[in-house]
Amino acid sequence: KESLVGMKKTVETLDNSNAKLKKENKSLNSDLKKFTKRKELYNKYEYAIYDKAGKRTDLTYEQIATGEELMKKEGIDPDLLFGIIMTESGGDENATSSSSTARGYGQFLAGSGKYVYENVLHLGTYNHSMAYNGTTNIKMAAGYLGYLKNKRGFSAYAAVKAYRGVEPTAYIRSINSYIGTKGDSFAQIAARW
Repeated sequence: KESLVGMKKTVETLDNSNAKLKKENKSLNSDLKKFTKRKELYNKYEYAIYDKAGKRTDLTYEQIATGEELMKKEGIDPDLLFGIIMTESGGDENATSSSSTARGYGQFLAGSGKYVYENVLHLGTYNHSMAYNGTTNIKMAAGYLGYLKNKRGFSAYAAVKAYRGVEPTAYIRSINSYIGTKGDSFAQIAARW
């Protein structure tokens, strides 16, 4: 009788231990999936994670994931967004311009930021300090590029020209210097536009 009680306790202990292990295993598998996705994104957009000098940019995993998702919804290659961000700010979330009101990753001017935030994205009232919020800035840049493509019918070249505000030949060369590290080019993005 004592050995049956002992066996029952052993089985209960093993069951409890097994339940704990299953829970831990589920958590570890979830973490593994998350880290695998993070590694895939970091590998895909490494040029936006580290600048040309090898310094870590301000772009976070969540911001990269948001940018990729938004650009895919717009039907635009996400490399265009990240190439623009690196060309505009070098991945500096708090970048400013000494000669204009340009701020943040995408270097939005006060007027452009207001227009995109309020009239394109319909997110409410814009305050130019919002351009320093990296996620907001990425949403604005992706939304504006999507607007230029899908609402205004611009070609990739015309959209970049509108984004930049001037003839973008040198600007496109800069974008290519970033996305070219992974074998992509603005011409390829334009062909898929």
